[in-house]
Amino acid sequence: MLTVIDIGCAKYGGDESIPYLIEEFSPDLLWGFDPNAKDEQYELNGCKVTVEKKVVWTYSGVIGFNIAATSGRVDEKGHVRFPCLDILGLVNRAAGNGEVIVKMDAEGAEYEILPHLRDNRTDRLLRLLWVEPHCRSCGNGGGHREGCQGTYNEYVELEASMRCEMHRWNR
Repeated sequence: MLTVIDIGCAKYGGDESIPYLIEEFSPDLLWGFDPNAKDEQYELNGCKVTVEKKVVWTYSGVIGFNIAATSGRVDEKGHVRFPCLDILGLVNRAAGNGEVIVKMDAEGAEYEILPHLRDNRTDRLLRLLWVEPHCRSCGNGGGHREGCQGTYNEYVELEASMRCEMHRWNR
């Protein structure tokens, strides 16, 4: 059985990852998580899809979150509180049933989540980890906001330390 975990699955500006991931991998199960999504379950092209209005993080409980018009990001002091799930539990649960692919577009949360996966050796359970890297300084994916002097060096080092196949998500 193949499970895809889609972190950051909500639709933004016509970008929708769920149909693309189902077409690309033909999973049996897809779990989607995003605070801007709505809770729902449905079937798409033979895949059972479950979407939850939750944050994937480094622990289970509640986390602060700042919601923006077209995205949002984890912030312990965030103006909205959301339930959060520990990535380790999600991956371990899915890996118990077969192969696991994780797609992550987490608006900078990758700097917390990836070391958590690596340090707990859970990255070894993944068939593929597909991440859209964001600038640690400005939070922009695939570039920088005007005036940002940040680099992606920290992400490149983090990517090199992972023990699973990785690709950059840029859809």
